[in-house]
Amino acid sequence: MSGESLLLAMLLGVAGLAAGAALNHVLARKRQARETPDTPSAPSLPEHWPLQPRAVVSHNESIIWRWLRASFPQHRVLVKLPFSRFTSPTDVQVARTHYHVLNGLYATFTIADRNGQVHGCIDLVGNNQAMSSAQHVKQGILADLGIAYEIIQGTALPSAAAIRVAILNHQDSDEADVTQRAPLQDEAEHQLQDARSHLLRLLDRQRDRRADFRPSELGDLSDLKDQDPPTSVWQQP
Repeated sequence: MSGESLLLAMLLGVAGLAAGAALNHVLARKRQARETPDTPSAPSLPEHWPLQPRAVVSHNESIIWRWLRASFPQHRVLVKLPFSRFTSPTDVQVARTHYHVLNGLYATFTIADRNGQVHGCIDLVGNNQAMSSAQHVKQGILADLGIAYEIIQGTALPSAAAIRVAILNHQDSDEADVTQRAPLQDEAEHQLQDARSHLLRLLDRQRDRRADFRPSELGDLSDLKDQDPPTSVWQQP
C-alpha cells in the first residue's frame, strides 16, 4: 500500500470514529430527554389577586348554624371542615392515593367537643333531595370512624333533643343545659319560620310567572341546599 493510500485510510477511519461518537452523543441526549421529561415552570404570582371575600355560609345556612349552636351549647359547631382535618392515615400509601378525595369532602356542619374531638357531621340539603354519591362516601367513611352522620332538611328540622341523641348517642337529661339554650333556640326557630315563609312566597311568584312550573324545580329555588363551589373555579382547601 502506498503512503497516500495509507494516509487516506487513516483519515477515513478517524472520520468514521468521529461520526460514530457524534451519533452516539445525539442518541444519548434523546434517551435522557425521554427519561427526564421537561417540567413546566411554575406560573408567576399575580400582582393583584382576582378575588373578593364571600361569606362562609349562606343566609339559610347561618340560621341552621345558629340553631345547632343553641342545640349543642357545650360543643363547637364548625362549618365546612374538610375530613382531612380530623382524620389521620393508618396506611400511608393508601392515604396518599386517596388524600385528594378526603381533602375534597366536608359536611355542612361538624360537631366537636371543646377538646376538638369530632362527634358527628351534619349535611344540609334541599327538600326531598336524594342522597348523592358523595354523601354515600361520607357516610361510609364516618361509619368506619365511629362518627355520627346526619342529613337534614332546612324546612323539616328535627327537634333539638332528637339531633342531640343522633349525634351524641345519649338521651338529653341536663335540665340546666336545656334552660340555657332555650332563648337562642326559640330565636333560631323564629328565623327558620321566616325563611320558610320567604321560600313559599318565592314559589308562589314562580308559579304565577311560569305556567309549566314543576315540583322538581323546588330544589333549584331553595337557598337551603348546601351548594359546593364549582370545581372548575375554586377547589375547597
